[in-house]
Amino acid sequence: MKQTLQGAILMLLCLFTSSAAQAQKTTPNAYLITSSSDTLRGQLVKENSSKMLYAIQFGEAGNYKTYQAADINGYGIGDSIRYETKDVLVDGKSYTVFLQLLVDGPAKLYYTQRLHPSYNFFLQKEQGHVVPLNRSYYTGTLSSILSDCEIINVQKHKYTALSLSNLVHAYNNCFTGAQQGKVLHKSNKLTIFWGVRVGASAFHLSYQSEAGSPDHHTFGSTTEPVAGIFANIGAGKQFSVQPELTYTSRRAESTYTHTRNTTVVYNSHIKLDAHYLQLPVLLKYKFGSAKLQPYFNAGPALGLALSKDFTNTVTYQDGSTHVKSMALDNYTLGLVAGAGVQTQLTKRNALSVELRFVRDLANSNHIYKKIHFDSWQLTAGITL
Repeated sequence: MKQTLQGAILMLLCLFTSSAAQAQKTTPNAYLITSSSDTLRGQLVKENSSKMLYAIQFGEAGNYKTYQAADINGYGIGDSIRYETKDVLVDGKSYTVFLQLLVDGPAKLYYTQRLHPSYNFFLQKEQGHVVPLNRSYYTGTLSSILSDCEIINVQKHKYTALSLSNLVHAYNNCFTGAQQGKVLHKSNKLTIFWGVRVGASAFHLSYQSEAGSPDHHTFGSTTEPVAGIFANIGAGKQFSVQPELTYTSRRAESTYTHTRNTTVVYNSHIKLDAHYLQLPVLLKYKFGSAKLQPYFNAGPALGLALSKDFTNTVTYQDGSTHVKSMALDNYTLGLVAGAGVQTQLTKRNALSVELRFVRDLANSNHIYKKIHFDSWQLTAGITL
């Protein structure tokens, strides 16, 4: 069983490494607008966003061509993600770049994060020049450009995509008979997915004995079941928070023989048989947008004991025995860190395989007070 678990862990590590490398580049279906306004259909190579500010790779699988921003009118992914080629002047320097269109209409709002740290948003009105909006004094610039609409209040809007999109959209709808604008920016909505996870855990018990302790127990690893439920709460494509409720058992045994001048004085046998509900709260980060997504997660965990039997049986040379119950606290405190890969089956159902390390700290009234519960968990999960 241990060899099977170790083999599965090695396979997952290889799969995660391969998926992480692939996640750096994805190829969603997209379209390209040529300089003559023709539309080409194909795949876009999504990679480092700094590179894609000036040029993109577009075409069919295995036959991609590089297009500079100055050579085409723009490109898009789906119905709501659109980039247009624009000439912008920032701090006295001229650039020809792809800007993401957030609001379309008489006044257009554009966005990029990679051109200049002080300029993320740009405004173009009635086919005029593209005006950069400095994060320190954007309200003055907007008040001047949008002064012909008296019902909007520029001062209350923050330097964010959602707030500025609402402002420019309100401006486009300001005049009777004017062409109404379209908001392409989609705000991140809170999503909640419930799921279950099951698997196996390689558990190991260790402790730090006090000075002068006569016993030196060592514990081997045991394979234990793991099962639980979770809720994945996200407000975007990458980050989410995942509280869980997980059942796990912890079993361990060790025998130490104390001798004096080759004579056995006593045998000490320690046995742990405990069962816990673990409540971790994890921060999860997913890489890329490919069908197979690698991810990391980490966070604190609270363990609540359902039952705990922790005993030390000492057998002396004359055959007599003494059994001492070693009390454990009703809770443990720990940390969880893991990595895995997931694939989206349907809009709500995602299948995942994950390897995580868990360290819990427990207290005992015995001479061995600082106890570590360490486990490597290999689980499969699905959102419902």
